[in-house]
Amino acid sequence: MPIQYAPIYEAVVALGSAYPLPSAWSWLQVDSDCRLLGDPVAALARLTEQFSPADLSAAGVARQADGGLVITPVLTAEDPGFIVLRKQNGTAFDIMTATGCVSGAPPVLKALHDRVVARGITMSPHHLLYATFSMIDAVLLRSLGVAVAPAAQLQSLRLRHLQRLLMLVGGWARGDIPKQEVELPTDEAEDRVTSQFGQPNDQPPKFRLTVVAGSISAITADIPAAIQAAARHLANAERYLGFSWRGISAWYPTPQTIGNLRYRRRLRSMEALRRFLMAHPGEYPLHAFEQSGPPVISTPTLGETYFSLLQQQQARQIDPCNFNDIVQNPQAVRQPYDAFVDKHFIQPLVDRALESRDPEDRALYMEMAGLSRLHHRLMPAILDLQCRSAKEIRDNDGQFLPREAFRQFDCLNGRLQKMIVQHKTSQRTRRGRRG
Repeated sequence: MPIQYAPIYEAVVALGSAYPLPSAWSWLQVDSDCRLLGDPVAALARLTEQFSPADLSAAGVARQADGGLVITPVLTAEDPGFIVLRKQNGTAFDIMTATGCVSGAPPVLKALHDRVVARGITMSPHHLLYATFSMIDAVLLRSLGVAVAPAAQLQSLRLRHLQRLLMLVGGWARGDIPKQEVELPTDEAEDRVTSQFGQPNDQPPKFRLTVVAGSISAITADIPAAIQAAARHLANAERYLGFSWRGISAWYPTPQTIGNLRYRRRLRSMEALRRFLMAHPGEYPLHAFEQSGPPVISTPTLGETYFSLLQQQQARQIDPCNFNDIVQNPQAVRQPYDAFVDKHFIQPLVDRALESRDPEDRALYMEMAGLSRLHHRLMPAILDLQCRSAKEIRDNDGQFLPREAFRQFDCLNGRLQKMIVQHKTSQRTRRGRRG
């Protein structure tokens, strides 16, 4: 919302009281921007003494209904409480609750411009942004210094919001609908909170969305009912629009995680809890929560597993979030991909070579194993080249990469194909001799 409405948001803060945490968390100091509005009707009456109905409506805290001014439903949610969002200089620019933002924007997108959320994303090793289905979890995580926003509207994101979310979480657009770099400008030009004219430092950071599928405040694996609609909506975007949400996962605590968090809470250590939550992204795909009950995960096929690992390797070549890991420990980054390739593609060829009694076959299989290993080591770089080429053509009306860029890979594939043909010819010849 435009900066001119900051005084209205500050007045809402002053009318609220500190958000109360349960006794188990009473030792934790609640973030000062997490508030509770005790009597919304009385609060609106006080606001109308200071601001005009037009400004209150434009700021999103009130609206006209039945011929009079009423407080916005966002501030009267069944799950009470609100969080004020502030720019880096401390200026309030929006208020978010369990049902959304007073501006109407989805919290997971608007909260990125908040100074506490931006700092939490930067501090997290995995650049995590948690999305919760309860205000108490949102308040708790924010008070711990963890980046968080209510999961409101995830079940009803419009196309432009889906496109923007896909871009921010580093997902893939495989269909006819592209990612969207910036939102449609809705603010005043001088308000750089969400304006596309802002400086690079004013732009939202990329993040990995972790949807909470349990209860962090209670430290249990109780699945919120609202997660089903959110999971279904994003899964449908994947099915029908070709969106691949590789930057979104669900946090569903295992017994070990529950025990770990409860122990750290007993220590009353804010730092220990924050470090654990920042370093442990969700391990479940969000679509596993489309149905009620415990998460359902189908076993991926061999091809799906390979392609997923290949995507991860390609993404790590261009994702700045992973740059330090690549430089400091490149072998560890490649280990899952290399282990899968060795097990399913290389070792079977080596085994066939060792089992063969024919010297020609044995040499052929061993050479194929070596070429196959080289082929798969080049695949992430080739996929990266192809993606860059496609992006250049789409965004800048560029040209396809020249064939020379793929010459080494083409030569390698040619050698593999030639060896396969040679092997089949040799087998037919031997069968003919025996016949």
